[in-house]
Amino acid sequence: MLNAKSEQGYALVTVLLIVVIFMVVFLSFMGQAFTSVKQNQVVEKKSLSIDTAEMGVTYYKVAIQNLFESKQSAVNDRVKAIMTTTPTANFKRQAAIVLADEIQKSYPIGTTQAPIPISDTNATFTISNLIASPDTDINSSKVFITFDIVGKETGTSSGSKLTAKMTINLDTITNLANSGSSGGYSLPSYNEIPKPKVGCSNLDCSEVYIAGNGNFSGNNSFKKSTQTIYTTGSFTQVGTGNENNKSNISIHAEGPITIGNNMNKALNFKVETKDNAYFGGHLDIYGSSKIQIGGNATVAKSLSIGSSSKMCVRGDLTAGSISVSTSNPPGKLIVYGKVNGSTISPYRVTDSAFKSECGTYIPSAFQINWGDDISTLINNVDYK
Repeated sequence: MLNAKSEQGYALVTVLLIVVIFMVVFLSFMGQAFTSVKQNQVVEKKSLSIDTAEMGVTYYKVAIQNLFESKQSAVNDRVKAIMTTTPTANFKRQAAIVLADEIQKSYPIGTTQAPIPISDTNATFTISNLIASPDTDINSSKVFITFDIVGKETGTSSGSKLTAKMTINLDTITNLANSGSSGGYSLPSYNEIPKPKVGCSNLDCSEVYIAGNGNFSGNNSFKKSTQTIYTTGSFTQVGTGNENNKSNISIHAEGPITIGNNMNKALNFKVETKDNAYFGGHLDIYGSSKIQIGGNATVAKSLSIGSSSKMCVRGDLTAGSISVSTSNPPGKLIVYGKVNGSTISPYRVTDSAFKSECGTYIPSAFQINWGDDISTLINNVDYK
């Protein structure tokens, strides 16, 4: 009987040991299972936040592309203003500088945009720290853009952050004023001779400025070389002799011009008036001479125009005789009105021809042609 009771005690102890061992093994497996589930949940949340951030990068790539396109008109207007005051500026570089500024205005430094929710999920992404700047290379037309995107589940304090870097290269843009059609020509401005900043009111000076009419008499009154005469009224120089062998004489008058002397061998002789002009003797010009008459012109004796020189008369021309050089480059006589009272003359031209030969070129207004070769490219994304 004692042996049977002893064996029953040992059996009970064995059963209890087995139960304990099974419980320990079971609890160990359960702990591992719970840890695995928790790890999977963390991984899933991390994966969701990264996926959300990647969606944010794609979203803002499109948003910035649309912003770039919507700002083209504003960029064009600002660059046009720059080119008006500084025609020699590199407009592509200026466009990059202005575009960076326009993009930055839409995402002010130091601000964070409202979170963007992803439909059918509880996740959002947010953009912050957007910096738009032109390339530091002064010859570059690139704009660099960096920004952070944070993707996370709604209600959580942390998430996954991606830093994206984008480039917009404006190298392919062109200026329609250069690549497009011409704006045409207008009548001469009759204002090519600059107004002297200082000057006296007699012909002894190299720079003569007269407020009103200028009336002079005598012979050989012009300087032998390099003289500018500018009047806000008429200009009259009469005499019985000559103003021959003079060079670099420039005369501007708002009213009629009268020169009663001979002007033979006038080198680089420039005259401009919107009114009539009268030359009482011989007029012989050569070199880079240019005469612009907005009214009628009269040359009492012979008119001779040498190689490379030009005379433009908007009204009628009357001359004792006419000689125009045909050597290369030829001289030019361009008349819109009658020549010696006749409408038949090799020197008469149409209105459009007169404007193109003698007038002022009107370029097309500055306008950027953006083309189709520009895109906003993501060239790098850093995972953080």
